[in-house]
Amino acid sequence: MTPVAYHVTSIAKLASIRKHGLHASSYWTVSMPLAQYYCETVEDEGEEPVILVVPLAQLPESNRIPDHNGIEEPIMSVVREISGLFNEAQIWSAWDSSDKDWLTSMHLIGSFVVTAPVAPERLLVMNEDWRDTQSPSLLTAIH
Repeated sequence: MTPVAYHVTSIAKLASIRKHGLHASSYWTVSMPLAQYYCETVEDEGEEPVILVVPLAQLPESNRIPDHNGIEEPIMSVVREISGLFNEAQIWSAWDSSDKDWLTSMHLIGSFVVTAPVAPERLLVMNEDWRDTQSPSLLTAIH
């Protein structure tokens, strides 16, 4: 199975994303539980969430950096599942003794930042309800 990355946004932004893609400095996760958490956040803001998907290999490594915001304030309810670390002190300790790169960020907190724009033709939209992780996700091109 090809590794993929997820970007969560509001469905209201899809028209612009279809036309322009994602702007530089977009946040990505490789963790479905973290993507689901962000979907719930979008819902809490009164919007309908959508998950965009791209094969990880289509996000050039040279454009990936750590999610410093996520390291600063990790979402511990999900991070525990991702890295097995149970508190922020453990996250900081692991981060301080690491290479402090995007890969470490991904392994510790499940997310990273892509510094370059992501073209719409690279993006897929997850069609299945994001709450149902038991069924295979159907993907369609964004445009």
